[in-house]
Amino acid sequence: MNIKPIKVGAVLLSAISVLGGCGRFEGKLFNFALSIERQRSNLTLKTLRIDQQNIAYLEREGRGETIVLLHGFAANKDTWLRFVRYFPRQYRVLVIDLAGHGDRNQEMAFSFDLGHMEADFSRIIDRLGGDHFHLAGNSLGGYVATFFARENPHKLITLGLFASAGVWSPKPSDLQLALEKESNPLLVDSPQGFDQLMDLVFYEKPWTPWPVRSVLERELIKKYDFYKKMWDDIWRSRKDVTAFLPEIKIPVFLLWGDKDRILDVSSVAVYQKYLPDVQTRIIKECGHGLIIEKPEEAAEAYTKFLLSIETRKYGSQKLF
Repeated sequence: MNIKPIKVGAVLLSAISVLGGCGRFEGKLFNFALSIERQRSNLTLKTLRIDQQNIAYLEREGRGETIVLLHGFAANKDTWLRFVRYFPRQYRVLVIDLAGHGDRNQEMAFSFDLGHMEADFSRIIDRLGGDHFHLAGNSLGGYVATFFARENPHKLITLGLFASAGVWSPKPSDLQLALEKESNPLLVDSPQGFDQLMDLVFYEKPWTPWPVRSVLERELIKKYDFYKKMWDDIWRSRKDVTAFLPEIKIPVFLLWGDKDRILDVSSVAVYQKYLPDVQTRIIKECGHGLIIEKPEEAAEAYTKFLLSIETRKYGSQKLF
């Protein structure tokens, strides 16, 4: 039976009125709401098997070029749902969980350094037929995407860096200042820590209905030890990408929120200095979580960039 795309808020309110606040229903309601959100964005959950692992990803069919999207640290493929909803239907869209995130294996014995994440993504995209596509990443996803662009420039049409990690910002961010004091607000071990994380990620926090908030909070707290291990792996393998940014000759799009407290917007000037072919858009009154906080504006900005590349290539805009 097909479920009509209706507002998640209405679905949750109806479910709450029937089921009440029973904790055992939270997970089921969350998954139901998530399936509705995916459907509204025309994204289908699919899997493939690599190295005895089931890899889950989201796909939206399209007749045009392929767009591949990578999420940030401790997030997953579903952070892109609202962004994709405002994105032109002509493009084919693939949204992939990075190693250790979302539905992927989360084994403490595995290494989750940046080299492993880039190689893991490379294997996945090869299996999905990615030989000429646009790649965009948010935060950690941008970091991984930058390494992929250095190793595989022949496979990419453009690179999108949305509040991307990888450079030291001239103005230290609140996250950087906290890390210097040996505190990491990205790791959540209590409800108070979850509130602090939301304040850090968003300038204007989007409304989060029950049970979405409680499920997300509980998952982050439960996985604290794993995310700490993964953060340590990433931190030990971190590199300043300015050393090889000049090698990235394909068009690059920088998208940032001017109120970003995790990766300060002054990072943009660093990327602009080293990248040979770059366009930039700063979203006003927006924090680090721009694809959730202002998905329509973010999607519109990225679309304009892609259309400008089409115009440069063909002399007129061609989406397919």
